[in-house]
Amino acid sequence: NIDVNGSANTDLLAAGISEALITTAFGLIIAVPAIVFYRYFEQKTVILMSVLQANTSIFLDFLYKK
Repeated sequence: NIDVNGSANTDLLAAGISEALITTAFGLIIAVPAIVFYRYFEQKTVILMSVLQANTSIFLDFLYKK
């Protein structure tokens, strides 16, 4: 205990740091591809919405001309 002895057990401290680094690495392994896929599908959605809006405008113009 650092409070009592004034020093820490380095093995115990290293184990805690190791666990934290492993957890962080796995979190990044999951998060980075998730962000890439999110951005990809977000861009696809924006493109699809633009096409849908353009086609809707064309259709409405056709209806109003009749």
